[in-house]
Parts: sequence; C-alpha cells; structure tokens
Amino acid sequence: MARKYEVTKSVKRVNAFTSWLARRGWSQQVVLTTIGRKTGQPRSVPVSPLDIKGVGYLVSPYGEVNWVRNVRANPKVRLRHGKQDRAVTLAEVPPARRGALLRAYWEDQKIARPYFDVPAQSPNPSHFLDEAEAHPVFKIIT
Repeated sequence: MARKYEVTKSVKRVNAFTSWLARRGWSQQVVLTTIGRKTGQPRSVPVSPLDIKGVGYLVSPYGEVNWVRNVRANPKVRLRHGKQDRAVTLAEVPPARRGALLRAYWEDQKIARPYFDVPAQSPNPSHFLDEAEAHPVFKIIT
C-alpha cells in the first residue's frame, strides 16, 4: 500500500531548505511558483522535473496536492533554478498517457517510491497505468 503524503512541520522545513538550494542552483530541483486558486497570492514549492528526450514534465508523486489544484486553475506558472527564472504553461497529461512517464519518474526519484503502489522489485508497465489516476503529470510548454 502506498504511503499517504502529509504536510507536517518537518516537511515544511525540508521544502524550505530544498527551495533555498534550488533558488541558488545547488540542486536538481526547481522552484515551481503558482498563483493560489483561492488567495490569488504566489505559492512556491520545490519539484523535481522529469526530462524525456528534451521534453520537460512535472509529476506529482504525492497525488492531488495544492500545487496541482493551483495549476489546474491557472496553468501559467514560473520555474526557477538558480538565476534562471522562466514563465511557462503546464498542460496536464491524460491518465492513459502517464504510464511510461510515471515509470521514468519512479526510476529517477527513489525518494518518491513509497508514494506509488507498485512492487519495489521489477514493476511492470501495467502497474504504472494503474497508478495514473493517482499521480497527475504536467507537460512543460515554453
């Protein structure tokens, strides 16, 4: 059974530190800034982009979290890594097309594996298709 994601004080501390590193270009993560769907205020969170043959994607390993809801309400976001800060639009990938992307993310981001309900050893592609509804994926359009 997949682990449930909860925003605790320690998660907030880790996100703050990870964002600090990304803003300086010292990590592979980037800072995603969305506009809050309720407040209209900027909301930032660190994310790990996935690159497949030169095409960028953002995967939500923790399911339908706030940044996902904000992107669905307004797909125009900012991505920052070090001094590079760019405005992009995100387009949600339909669940039927997420399987291979989720598998690539699962293989690349070992820290996210507990949040996927797939076997740790030798998962097959059908496991990731089964997970597609639970993990939103967005294509980065520049």
